[in-house]
Amino acid sequence: MQTKRYIIKMIIIFYFISPVQSQSQNSLLYNNFYFLPLAGLSLDYSIIESDVGFTAKQVKEVDLQVFWYNSWKVSMYVKENVYTSKRHDVHYYPYRISYYMDFAYISYQLKNSQVGITFNHICNNTIDKPQRNIGTELRWYGIGIKWYSNGMQVGYNPLYSYNSSLFSFNNFHYCLYVGYPFLSK
Repeated sequence: MQTKRYIIKMIIIFYFISPVQSQSQNSLLYNNFYFLPLAGLSLDYSIIESDVGFTAKQVKEVDLQVFWYNSWKVSMYVKENVYTSKRHDVHYYPYRISYYMDFAYISYQLKNSQVGITFNHICNNTIDKPQRNIGTELRWYGIGIKWYSNGMQVGYNPLYSYNSSLFSFNNFHYCLYVGYPFLSK
């Protein structure tokens, strides 16, 4: 538990001392090198009632840019979903966990989006199950090409147009991913 609190504190500190947030959009793209310029953190908890018996969903996201040089970026992203169900006399018992991780996303910044190569991992696992059933679980390690809008990042993004209209095309969040697994179960 101490490690998790330390990581969350570090991410928040990186965001507040970030040199990127004080730069203008045009100056970000040229002749600058940043180490750990931006980090985003999102925590979400939802109480749900579903037909399959889930009672809640916990979502944790971390988006960390490691390097930023001119229009090139290297970033990491982790999203964890935990689904709970009523089990063992506990209403919110952890039942299923799913991850999406970009171990490394090497991208080139365009005006309103970015495109790059990602090395990623996707998994869906049942936590409390007496016998593993690979048919209902997924493990993917792959490489792919990903393109997404500036609005897809978690947290503050200096390239996102905060002053434009809500219905502006630049404010839509969209992503396209094409990948190939080099290890999958």
